[in-house]
Amino acid sequence: NKEGGLKEEQHELFDAKPLDVVLPLRKRISLTRMSDTSIWVTGESGSIYERFWNGLEWVIAPHDLPITSGRATAVFIINHVILAASEAGNLYQMHVQFGETSQTVWLDVTPTLNQITNNDSKKNPLVLLRT
Repeated sequence: NKEGGLKEEQHELFDAKPLDVVLPLRKRISLTRMSDTSIWVTGESGSIYERFWNGLEWVIAPHDLPITSGRATAVFIINHVILAASEAGNLYQMHVQFGETSQTVWLDVTPTLNQITNNDSKKNPLVLLRT
């Protein structure tokens, strides 16, 4: 009997105890479109990858944060500046070092407590917004 089987299934669902519920692990990934030819992905592993069009094909380039920072949780762009947030709560800015072979490095730009609490606007470039 279809109706009887359905009632049994519903009964089992409503009889479940809170401890019996298993929630799936949250997947931590982010996808950011930087331009028409560049997409950045932060994977579950905390690695950052750029996927870009080089004129012939789509290429994947890794841009991992320093090992001491922990995993990356997000990557984003503000006014043509590429930023990444780490699991440790730090903020990093991508910087290109020019030379014989140009390479990118991540600079830690996490505000310190002194920067946040210093009210002298000449010493402190950060602006605190009051709500």
